[in-house]
Amino acid sequence: MNELLHIIQGWIVSAGALGVFGASLAEELISIIPSAAVQTASGAFMMSGHVFSLSSLLRLITMVVIPASLGVMIGSLPYMYLSRRYGAHAIDRWGTYIGVTNADIENISIKMNNSSWDDVLFILARAFPVIPSIALAIYAGIVRMSLLRYVITTIIGVMIRATVFGIVGWLFAGWVSSLQNTTNLLEQFGIGLLCVCIVYILWRVRKQIIPKEI
Repeated sequence: MNELLHIIQGWIVSAGALGVFGASLAEELISIIPSAAVQTASGAFMMSGHVFSLSSLLRLITMVVIPASLGVMIGSLPYMYLSRRYGAHAIDRWGTYIGVTNADIENISIKMNNSSWDDVLFILARAFPVIPSIALAIYAGIVRMSLLRYVITTIIGVMIRATVFGIVGWLFAGWVSSLQNTTNLLEQFGIGLLCVCIVYILWRVRKQIIPKEI
């Protein structure tokens, strides 16, 4: 896990927006990689040293938000395709390896069926990662959501999420940078600590909310 995160960090630092795209693609394909960590790190590394301004916001959108959204969307397509082709049997065959169960899909189905705003709900589920991202892709395949509808709702939702986490990483990186003359410890471990805290909080929230509300 640590080695994967180091590799992803190298992509982001060396390849810029293309690295953010590759890292986001990898985190969607490999479910053990937390998307919050990737998007927060992307904001930190790509926006470090930039003061808050309109041009900086445009840089965040073009260098972090759009590449991350495209990476997550494309990375989720294989799961949508497999579930579209094999239906619920896809979970029986591969669910153990990707951390998705039939109960997860049933819970999502119940939530969607009880709402007349299913597209909005799908976007919010993408924007606030309390539901496993792969489970959403599998659900979309099982219910045979149109590809265009899936692509649009996924991109909108991930853009919201990437913007929030990207700004968090950006602001935290700026804070660390302002303190680098007084403490090297924050410079070396601050961003990593923030990522770990965010991932832990999201894990706790998902663990508590999913069984109760979905």
